[in-house]
Amino acid sequence: MGKKGTSRKGRLRIPDQPALRSWEDVDNALREIGLIDAQIQQMEDEFNKRMAEMKDELVKAGKPLQDRKALLSLRVKEFVEQRRAELKPLRSRQLNHGTVGFRKSTRLVIRNEEEVIEPLKDMGMTDCVIVEERVNKEHLKRYDDNALEAVGAKRKVYDNFYIEVKRDALREV
Repeated sequence: MGKKGTSRKGRLRIPDQPALRSWEDVDNALREIGLIDAQIQQMEDEFNKRMAEMKDELVKAGKPLQDRKALLSLRVKEFVEQRRAELKPLRSRQLNHGTVGFRKSTRLVIRNEEEVIEPLKDMGMTDCVIVEERVNKEHLKRYDDNALEAVGAKRKVYDNFYIEVKRDALREV
C-alpha cells in the first residue's frame, strides 16, 4: 500500500463511512454548494458581459465595411441589370474576381395554409400534407395502470434526490 488511502496502482480507496456524518455537515455542504453556484454564476455573468461587449465592438468596427459591401453590391446589381441582355444565353458572366448573373428561383405562395389543407385532402393530395403523430404523455397519465398496460405503457415512479440552496441566506454572507 502506498500513500494513505490509495493502493499501489493509484486507485482511490472509498471509505466505508459516509463523508458527512451529521445534519450540520450536510447543512455546511449545502452552504458550500450555494457559494460555488454563486461563484459560477458570477463567472458566467462576467463572461456574457464581455462577449456582449466584444460583439458590440465587432458590429461597430465592421459597420463601415458592411455599408461599403452593401453599396458595392447595389452598384454591381444595377450595372448588371442594365446589361442583362449581354448575359444571354448563360444568364451569368464570369469575371476575374467572381461571377455575376441571375438564377431562376420558384416560390410557392400559399395565401392561408389552413385553408389549403382541406382542399388538398379532398383532392387526394394527402402526400402534400404533413401529419405528425406522437404520444401525448400528459393525457396518457390520466389513465389507470390497466389501460396503460393494454397499450404497451406503464407508470414508473422515481424518488429523485434534489438540493435546494437558500440563495437569499448566502447573499448575506
